[in-house]
Amino acid sequence: MKSIYLYVVALLIVVSTSCSKTPMFPDPGIDDRMDLRDTVRRDTIDTYILEMNITAPNGVKIIQVLNGHNYDLVEDISDDYSGQTDFKLRYKIDLTHIDSEDEKFTYIIKVVDNENRSFNRGFSLVVKKRSEPTVIFNGNQDQIGVVTRVFDLQGTFETGLYNITTYSFLFDGVEIDGAKGDLTSLNVNAYKFKIPCNLNLVEDKEHIISVILSDNKGNTTTTNIGVRFAEMQRPYLVIATSNNTTVYSHYYMTYKEDGSLDEIKWKSWVNNVEQNPHTFKFIYDDDYKLIEYTCSYYMPHLAAYELMTYTITYNEQGLLYEVYQDDPFWGERAKKTAKEYNADGSVKSFYYGPVINNKVIDNVTYFDDPATGEPLLLEYWHNFNSSTWRMYSPLESVTPAIIPTYQPKLPFVYAESMMTPIFKDLFMYKYVATEVIREHNGDVGYTRTYTQDDKGQLMELKIDAVTGRGAFSKYQFIYK
Repeated sequence: MKSIYLYVVALLIVVSTSCSKTPMFPDPGIDDRMDLRDTVRRDTIDTYILEMNITAPNGVKIIQVLNGHNYDLVEDISDDYSGQTDFKLRYKIDLTHIDSEDEKFTYIIKVVDNENRSFNRGFSLVVKKRSEPTVIFNGNQDQIGVVTRVFDLQGTFETGLYNITTYSFLFDGVEIDGAKGDLTSLNVNAYKFKIPCNLNLVEDKEHIISVILSDNKGNTTTTNIGVRFAEMQRPYLVIATSNNTTVYSHYYMTYKEDGSLDEIKWKSWVNNVEQNPHTFKFIYDDDYKLIEYTCSYYMPHLAAYELMTYTITYNEQGLLYEVYQDDPFWGERAKKTAKEYNADGSVKSFYYGPVINNKVIDNVTYFDDPATGEPLLLEYWHNFNSSTWRMYSPLESVTPAIIPTYQPKLPFVYAESMMTPIFKDLFMYKYVATEVIREHNGDVGYTRTYTQDDKGQLMELKIDAVTGRGAFSKYQFIYK
């Protein structure tokens, strides 16, 4: 019995000793309370010191700094910390080569302990260039094409650590009326500008608009942007692609003499197999108001044609009153009905929903067309059933670039259809706006970039989701 007792005690001692040799926190770790991003201005710093609190109970074997984009080794700093268990890492980043351009550093700190356990942590650093007066035009172009001599030139003044003082705009060397100002009293280093332009543009000639911007340290810069004017052409074909490379569409368009849509033939392919084509027809009354458009397509598996009809009605004053969707095959019916109008006749609020309207959209936002003075929609519309965003989001950074497929007669209070994406992207907005703002947090949700030919015609429009694994839509405009 005594021998059994001694055996149990010995066994407990062995187990206890074995457990005591097991590290309490065997995996190396990096302080997760630190911010993973930082931004600095080059004026204020030559060397950035990245600091991280690191624990490695088994002792450090390897510490490496990796390139955050391709995981290439930037530097091995193992010798500086070999064997340490609880310490602060300090890694110096030389910034002296940065001067006139912003630069972003993305690093991964990799820690491996003596038991070959590892831990990684990423870090990004944005270094802003040295402070100087900078003019950024909406669309970030150095040349723009316009199809009207009256337009708004918009963008942002930036001066870094210093404050903006004066600015002036010149057209071919002559100051533009009303395009000069002094912002000293505002004490700001960033300012969004909008300059109304009514210029004597000669067709197919490149004109130069120059912007002179100064800061309160006496720095002055001159930024030029080329401007070309040409009569607008309408594309006969729009090719739509996206990040989903297995699907693409062709939209063949015909127009009436006034530029209004007459017909759209929509052809699409999935995995290079052509799908059933769709045809949209647009019908107008004697006053050239759009009163109906239809979508028809053949469904071979049912040996039947699908026909959706959208009927537009107007009140006694000729103002848009209602859009009614009728899809008899699927039994879907919905409508949008005006509730209140602005003084200029645009719809301020409206009801939407099934046949019995029960929901309201209030305070629709517009801006005045610089060329005609007419109200233009300044909101991007989402699915009416969206739960993550409001159904519409503000558009910002409007450019002078005109979308050649814009249709002012097509009511924005449309009924949803299979054509909804291109209705929004191609027909509802006259000018390209380069940012769509998330209403719930103010962040940029979509960005838009575009290219023009030397006559100012829009050649490509690309819409990128800021988040969403690289999701994008792209439209190419083909002219005769």
